[in-house]
Amino acid sequence: MKNRHYTSLDNMVEDELPLRRMYASTGLSDQFTEQVMEQLRHVEMLPASRRSRNWQRKHINHRLRRGFLWGSAALATGAAAMLIISILSALGTTPHTSSVSQPVSEMSWRPPLQVSQWADNSLREAQALGLVQQPSVEVSDKGYTLSLQEVIADSSRLVLSLQVTDESGQTDDEWTKNRFDSQQLRILNEDGEEIGYFLSKLPLEYGPNTEKSQKLWLTYVFSRPPGDTVIIEGNVHKLYVGDDGTEPLSGNWSFAYMADMTKSKKLTVTNALDESYTTPTGLKINMRQLVRTPIGAQLQFDTLLTDEAAALSSKGLRKQLMLNYHFEDENGRILAKVNGPGNYTGSPPNVYLDHFMTEDAQTGTQHWTYSFTYLPYDSMKVRFVLDSYSIPVQSEDSITFRPEKLKEQSIMFEAQGDILKIHAMDIEKSSNEPGLSGHMTVSGEVVNSFNEDRWIARDESGKEYEVYFVGNVRNGNTITIDEPKEGVNSKSYLDVLGMTAMPQELTLIRTVTDKKYTDVDWSFELPQIERH
Repeated sequence: MKNRHYTSLDNMVEDELPLRRMYASTGLSDQFTEQVMEQLRHVEMLPASRRSRNWQRKHINHRLRRGFLWGSAALATGAAAMLIISILSALGTTPHTSSVSQPVSEMSWRPPLQVSQWADNSLREAQALGLVQQPSVEVSDKGYTLSLQEVIADSSRLVLSLQVTDESGQTDDEWTKNRFDSQQLRILNEDGEEIGYFLSKLPLEYGPNTEKSQKLWLTYVFSRPPGDTVIIEGNVHKLYVGDDGTEPLSGNWSFAYMADMTKSKKLTVTNALDESYTTPTGLKINMRQLVRTPIGAQLQFDTLLTDEAAALSSKGLRKQLMLNYHFEDENGRILAKVNGPGNYTGSPPNVYLDHFMTEDAQTGTQHWTYSFTYLPYDSMKVRFVLDSYSIPVQSEDSITFRPEKLKEQSIMFEAQGDILKIHAMDIEKSSNEPGLSGHMTVSGEVVNSFNEDRWIARDESGKEYEVYFVGNVRNGNTITIDEPKEGVNSKSYLDVLGMTAMPQELTLIRTVTDKKYTDVDWSFELPQIERH
């Protein structure tokens, strides 16, 4: 469904501690302390809605802008310097520092971070492997200095840290509290094309650690494979410093830094996968390869619909295909899960980062890459298990009713296993656009995926209205929409846009159903590899 206001309330049991211990002890240091766990409790993650992330968005060929300050990995080797010149020449841009109050300074050598300061195990491994780049980038303006302190990058993700200090060199106590606008940074390839997008923030200023880090860690993932060099472009013109609630400080803290990916690529191990499966309803899945990167892991596979299955979904709808699967050890314990709760006890560690997909326009084959912070197939037997999949299909499910009669008795919308109870209908202020709209209060149980459902309403005169869901759901093997409670303003409803007067008769139509298929039976063991 096109959900303008959609909240997922996951009420699963929290018994993940044994799994976290397993992840922490797999060939790693014993210093995975409560300090790290305390830091992780303050992670801010973006919602993983398919619609909010348009994987097929147009690639923007932004040119590197004038006025950026340049740092380099490993103190700018000759090869890196030539690469910078080549890129700038190709883009018709030359760096200069006239727009910044003070030039970039060569920062003094910084000791490596303590193990307890890392956000997850793979980043600690990156430190041991020498993959933590320490950029020589400091930009000062308006009495504050912004510094890019650490960068860790491979094909699974890019993690960087920023710090702000005042004129006395003291770190600002407030700015890391999720107040930095991540849109001021862009991740580009060598051609100046944007290939990364922001995923999460992690301020490491919490917990009992006496060496509190006043840094802000930002994680970015890629929308397509990166090359040997990734450019971090900072268009930083606002900093939130000082007390919470104050206006941002305006200035120019812009910079650019070239992150070297060559070492991480040399340490990447790739295993070909010769596994395939066709579901009873016509989805072909071909596993291609499993990639172990220094700070993560990637699963790559292709999907293709049979002609019969493709006839149920338009070309645009097919891009919303989603696989639901998990990884488990040889005892059946869940190690990681992707998309949907499935039949689990407890909540495994959240090691799934995100995914991107490209589609062959001629064959319709979709090429998927899923990234994880870690998968322990290098130290134990790990099995991939397909739980289900969902794909929006065209539908004509409908129900016709008289809104005024709802005051006497509610009605039931039942189709494809989904049950929605319509309790009442009123004309109220719209949550989605200015003006009034029709509010259909609903509750129910949905066995399909629901998020990509599309609805319209048609009144007795034939006029059609767009319809959006507004409210809360509880995820499980089925999706639950709770019934409205007396005196509690938390009802869930269908918002009928543009309806300013109550119709005599109304037909509610679901034109697209985000169909969930559970009739699958497929698993295979991942190939084991040696650790780096």
